[in-house]
Amino acid sequence: MASPPSQETLIQLGEYAAITLAGEEALLLGVPVATELEGFEKATCKLDLDCEVEGETIAMSLVVKAARKEEIRILQQLRSDALDSMPEYLGSIEAGGREYILMPFYDGRVLDFGDVMPKQVLSMLARIHTDFEENYQHLDYLPVADEVYVTGLIETALKSVRAFTKATRVLKDVQSNAELLHSTLREIPMTLLQGDVHPGNIIQLSDGAVLVDWGNARIGARTLDLANITSPQDDAWMFYLSESERFGTTLGPDRMLRNHVWASALVNLIYLPYGAKSGGEALAEEMTARVFRFIQQL
Repeated sequence: MASPPSQETLIQLGEYAAITLAGEEALLLGVPVATELEGFEKATCKLDLDCEVEGETIAMSLVVKAARKEEIRILQQLRSDALDSMPEYLGSIEAGGREYILMPFYDGRVLDFGDVMPKQVLSMLARIHTDFEENYQHLDYLPVADEVYVTGLIETALKSVRAFTKATRVLKDVQSNAELLHSTLREIPMTLLQGDVHPGNIIQLSDGAVLVDWGNARIGARTLDLANITSPQDDAWMFYLSESERFGTTLGPDRMLRNHVWASALVNLIYLPYGAKSGGEALAEEMTARVFRFIQQL
């Protein structure tokens, strides 16, 4: 986990933000105040600052996030696509030895599991997934959720549950049946993914919603972006399917349903190390059982 920005870094960020948002003549007043955003890593914070422009004091708030170059590049690339639920890219700067990205501060409610998923986010995902379906060659700077990635997830999950006998046994069975995951993956068209879609990365606003945290953007199967926010046949899933068809996907509902089962197994593998650490043996057993159950449905 990254350290919060130092005072020197905050001043650099504040000066850049002032000029970016208020113009070349803007002068930063004092040291910006950084507030760590709940649910984000320490290097993501709300920045409150004052600047002076032509004798007038202007107060502004924004979000600064220590980001990998891949996240900066994908936000730059998508900013011209008029995607309503994308976080707006305001600029980026190297400060304190790290790359930081600047975004607006979205003053809304972070969603939770069980909340209704905003149609704006589902529609945006359907459009991105369809636009980049087998059309991602120019995104070669992003990692790929391929068979090597799947094998690595299983190996990492096994390490995370090595103290739990039953969970380890089930994951060994998963490892023995990994070809089912691989063969299904080979049938799924790859596309651009946000890479970490879950309610905690969705902010509900009074006039819409925004999907934040593109730091895990990758190339992969579209249903990896859906397994945490939809269930087959629920309203969110059906709306996503209708939007995908509207945007011209080549995938039919039956194939999408099989892909969702595959993605549900993968998502449980992805979050298993966290689950084993936070929930102990009981949660680890529950999650490994889910993985094996989904594999059996393939």
